[in-house]
Amino acid sequence: MKRVLLTTLTTGSRMATFCQCIESLQQQNINDTFSIDILVVENNQTHHQDVVEAIANYQHAPFTIHHQLETTAGIPFARNNALRFGQAQQGLIIWPL
Repeated sequence: MKRVLLTTLTTGSRMATFCQCIESLQQQNINDTFSIDILVVENNQTHHQDVVEAIANYQHAPFTIHHQLETTAGIPFARNNALRFGQAQQGLIIWPL
């Protein structure tokens, strides 16, 4: 059974860093034992249109991108959102960035 490595990115309107991170993840060599999923947790009151558009630009990336919104401000809330998402998915290994 192939394991999924869930890499979590939390962002609060930091588009340049966000895009650099996604670009870097695309360059990684992953062996056949794992596949990568990316969870983007926006820590904002509403979805930031730039984040939504950036995710759409990576639809042909070698990984699946999931997108969550955490409306309570603060990195602990965004990380807890990522943990809840990861726990709801079976077989995921969670790796926060």
